[in-house]
Amino acid sequence: MAVSGSDPLASWLQQQLGPLLRRRTPVSGGCIHSAWRLELADGGLLFAKTAAADALPLLEAEAEI
Repeated sequence: MAVSGSDPLASWLQQQLGPLLRRRTPVSGGCIHSAWRLELADGGLLFAKTAAADALPLLEAEAEI
């Protein structure tokens, strides 16, 4: 899916990493959270999971594994 200027994930990534998010594509494997393949304007690829703010403790626990 092409990214719009109002995409909060795209805005956060640009603030944190610098490159613009060109596209995000849903990928399988997220039961509780949404999982994404992120394509950056500089050619980089990332994987991310997103969820509602109240699920932050779950995402933080997964990141520690």
